[in-house]
Amino acid sequence: MAGHRGVRGASEAPEPVAGIDDPRSSGARADREDPTSMIWLLRRASGQYRATVRHALDQAGFGDLVQRGYWVLDELDRGDRTAAALVWLMGVTKQAISQLIDQLVGLDYVERLPDPLDGRRALLRPTARGRAAATVVQRAVAAVERDAAARIGADGVASLASGLRRFVGDPDPDPGHSTTRALSPDQPA
Repeated sequence: MAGHRGVRGASEAPEPVAGIDDPRSSGARADREDPTSMIWLLRRASGQYRATVRHALDQAGFGDLVQRGYWVLDELDRGDRTAAALVWLMGVTKQAISQLIDQLVGLDYVERLPDPLDGRRALLRPTARGRAAATVVQRAVAAVERDAAARIGADGVASLASGLRRFVGDPDPDPGHSTTRALSPDQPA
């Protein structure tokens, strides 16, 4: 899913952009509110993904799945992961992942299994319901990306994705998915 793969870990803050003016200086507010500025365009593009995925999930009977759950199920659909790997991938705290996983387990989207390599950890795996919801999410994302290709062309989509990967510091995507980074289940948090 666009923008949610290969993010820095929760303990690893993004590098600040050089040359930031004092937000109290004149002109800063006008730039921020310009609906054609990059931040607003990214927000609107993200909103298209969110709205399309939410609608598809609601229509398929998965209306109880929270937004962050989309990303967890999409990742777990690729293979079992630990909570620590999800912390690193999503760039959130251990507490946030723990609460989210508890919720997803309670809603029968995810199950916890013993980690055969480390008895202190659990592996997370989607249930049949979780796999079905992940399929809905992936199809909705693909629909948004087809729409984008129809509007700006396949080369435009590839260029946009490449530029965003460079912008967020993720130059090594998984070739099988335009916004994915390979992630070992043992990736440290």
